[in-house]
Amino acid sequence: MVGESADTAFLKEIRKLGFHVWSDSELYSVFDIIYDYDIWETYCDFLSGKIELSEYISLLNFQDGIYPTNYVKLRCLENHDIPRINSLVSDKKILENFTAFLYFQKGTILIYAGQEFENKHTPSLFQIDKIYRNKDATIGDLMKRLYKIKKDSLFAIGDYKLKAINRSNTVIGYYEKNSEVLLGIFNLKGISEKVYVDLLKDGLYKNIINNKEILVQDGIINTSGDPIIIKDKPIL
Repeated sequence: MVGESADTAFLKEIRKLGFHVWSDSELYSVFDIIYDYDIWETYCDFLSGKIELSEYISLLNFQDGIYPTNYVKLRCLENHDIPRINSLVSDKKILENFTAFLYFQKGTILIYAGQEFENKHTPSLFQIDKIYRNKDATIGDLMKRLYKIKKDSLFAIGDYKLKAINRSNTVIGYYEKNSEVLLGIFNLKGISEKVYVDLLKDGLYKNIINNKEILVQDGIINTSGDPIIIKDKPIL
């Protein structure tokens, strides 16, 4: 059962009018999955450049401490109420990193019809507005690969934490359980960056998103702007 909760500002406004509105923490006593609207305003503020990445990431970490252990958030980049993500980012690399980070977050994924075709047009809610089937779109192929990766049990049972690097809009995240680690690196500017990772030993690893080799040397990865997800065991 999915519960579509209200964003925090709307919830407080309705309570101000004297009505009882359940918060997400209350809704988890009834529903299995809850929308991500409790931090939606902060997500939108980050997208528009009003705040730094660390403010958004800190709330994602905060969610992990205030909800039940087995909570499931419905994560999305776009839906019927907001503009499409591809209309808000400036290039393909950024879109790929946002998409990969979406799948990496704790919870399950909402894909809005047309997102897999990199649509920019936000369709009408009240009139027939057909999806543009963009033959040049490649983000759908990335989604298929990420869907398979998302089935790893660490996404459900691992200790989850995110870190933000504001200067490059890079997110470093991990899931850790019984010495197993899933590490994710997502540059939301789509640029190259040197990233320090303290959970991996030096060695050669595989980016399980695209099967390219990743070198960890002195605890540092030289990223190329591609989204990265690494399993804990080096290949060399």
